[in-house]
Amino acid sequence: MEAPATPSGSSSNGSAGAPSLLTSHPLVDYLLSLEEGGSLTPQVLNLLFAALLGGPPSREVGAALAERIVQIKRPNTLPVLLAAICHFPEHERKDRTKTQEQRDKLNNVYMDGLTLLDKLAAKSVSNLALCVATQESFHRWRLPCALLDCLPQVQNQQFLVNALRLVQTLGNYSVYVRDIKQLMLALKKEMDKGVSTRSIHYLKTLKDMTHRTGPHDFFHFDGQQSGMKVPPLESWPSGGYTYCCWFRVEDFHDPKLRTSDHSYEPRLLSVLSDTGSGLEVFFCGQ
Repeated sequence: MEAPATPSGSSSNGSAGAPSLLTSHPLVDYLLSLEEGGSLTPQVLNLLFAALLGGPPSREVGAALAERIVQIKRPNTLPVLLAAICHFPEHERKDRTKTQEQRDKLNNVYMDGLTLLDKLAAKSVSNLALCVATQESFHRWRLPCALLDCLPQVQNQQFLVNALRLVQTLGNYSVYVRDIKQLMLALKKEMDKGVSTRSIHYLKTLKDMTHRTGPHDFFHFDGQQSGMKVPPLESWPSGGYTYCCWFRVEDFHDPKLRTSDHSYEPRLLSVLSDTGSGLEVFFCGQ
């Protein structure tokens, strides 16, 4: 299996540090060893998640996910991370010489990767949006499609269950027609062999993807030049305007990872003249 090439330049956030994480020796050694049957290690998995979260690789990812707010900062890492996890079928075929205990230990790293990615995606709407988005830098790559492409080669039931749980989590937020077609095609192939545990897992995923908590319709603003803009007001009515909304703030951290002295103050409402004077309602501090 060939891992996708890392795009040149910095991440979409323009953050410093991503190239050094993605070119560190353990990761490069692993990616180069894929064709020779190299297996994913906890060290490499932690390194990939550190790159995804934009943090130092020294911190264990499980501890990071225990925090209330954990945001994906470098979504361009997702294709590399999933390529490593979806190398599992090849890893299974080439590890027949190892003992069962050794195989179980290696398998758990791949299972942990899927479980951690599922938990990370479910942490916030912003994370879900980034996980289902198209990665233009990787030839319009999408995580759900890439994961579903991997599943027909998977024989391990636990890996299949963990992978479909991630597909369900993403599908509860947003699902493309192509995703449904891939799931239905996989289900048909399994049903052609007769009813099995695998086909039941696919059917359960399709059913559970229809369940959703929270509002069904909403605007999601990621804090990067996002919002609603109305046409200029020629005159202000004598009675004024009433502004009413329900809102939820997931994170007060600057999504652009700026390191300036100015605090991050996301705007809720701005009514300004051409000269910049007027009224603004914004969040200040935590």
